[in-house]
Amino acid sequence: MKRKAFIFGSGAVENSWMPVQQSITPHHFLKPIGESAANLALASLVFHLRLNAREKKPEDEQYKNSLEILTNTKKAICEHIQYFQNQGILKVRQEFDNIVKKIILPYNALLFVTTNWDTAIEDYFKKNYMPPHISSEAISRFRLHLHGYSDSPDSLYLPTEIIEEDYRDELMRTNFAKSHISMVNDLKKAEIMIFYGISISALDIELYQFLSIVFTENKILEEIIIVDPNFKEIAEKLFMNENLRNTTFKGCCPTNLSLEKLF
Repeated sequence: MKRKAFIFGSGAVENSWMPVQQSITPHHFLKPIGESAANLALASLVFHLRLNAREKKPEDEQYKNSLEILTNTKKAICEHIQYFQNQGILKVRQEFDNIVKKIILPYNALLFVTTNWDTAIEDYFKKNYMPPHISSEAISRFRLHLHGYSDSPDSLYLPTEIIEEDYRDELMRTNFAKSHISMVNDLKKAEIMIFYGISISALDIELYQFLSIVFTENKILEEIIIVDPNFKEIAEKLFMNENLRNTTFKGCCPTNLSLEKLF
């Protein structure tokens, strides 16, 4: 049985950005801002933190204020995510079960990776696909939240952030580095990779660079499957890596699981 690895993004979860949008919408707005505006707001926060951190001093009020805004923003995001998930508003998409049955199962899973902050996907697997469908080992390793998770606000990885941010302490940088290196080491052993709901956005260039390391060092990768409404665009981004010339690319929309060969 081929060894598979699964990388899930926010597109696999219904209303995934709704709690984020509501938590950071400015007071003068009459309704929550859109996902694009939310990404811009968070990236702007990161930008200002970087500027202030270049010459940071413990007594610098502007820098301390920026850090406080960061902390409060992450806490608000996590509180909203947990509330929306507990209310059943933030949940896996309706077509998720079909994707699991037709594309993911049966499998020999190496790793489940998610860039999401919520736990909707692993909670769904634990509820519906415990052993023998999914091994106990796979379940125990599912909680590789590359960008942090909602029960630990400090762990949240915001849009455009990278590991070596000056405003992070050494322990946090080390922890983020370990999780990324762990992902790389496991993905190097995969013969099939499945991307579901992850856009390979320019806002997350660091993830793309780590995936490039995987594609360079993985000598047994046979196939990449992309499940997303924009699967052709995502495949094009990944195929830019010259080490994937001999890898078969297939893709489909989440609502129509007829795989189309792309490269």
